[in-house]
Amino acid sequence: MKKPLVLGLDLSLVSTGVAHVDETLSTIKTKKLRGVERLSFIELKLIPCIGKADLVAIEGYSYGSRGRSIFDIGELGGIVRLACWKASTPFIEIPPAVVKKRATGYGNSTKDEVMKAALNAGAKPVNSDEADAFWIRLMGVESACNS
Repeated sequence: MKKPLVLGLDLSLVSTGVAHVDETLSTIKTKKLRGVERLSFIELKLIPCIGKADLVAIEGYSYGSRGRSIFDIGELGGIVRLACWKASTPFIEIPPAVVKKRATGYGNSTKDEVMKAALNAGAKPVNSDEADAFWIRLMGVESACNS
């Protein structure tokens, strides 16, 4: 069986972590952008990545979020899910606590602990967003191989 090409995404309005199908890591930074311009920028960066994937693994929504950011994060999640649909690329959602548990053995790990676990697993993330994306992609590969 051919190893599935999985894209792992740790969605964020400011710093989206991406684990590409070729297992490289990157970050989409958008600090200077706002509103629809920011959403469009992230979408345009992700469309080619989604097109190369057999499956997209996305970290699920954080239900502990509060304030205005809830709506902005929901819009970003909707745009990415719509891009997957348009590309006919299936996606799965992995809850944040499940990502942390896979990385460290428990679901309330800190960003530093998840980063250290990724480094120990041989990944080379430069920030916690890339570390999360690494684990999300790995879980997507495991899910695809087990189905």
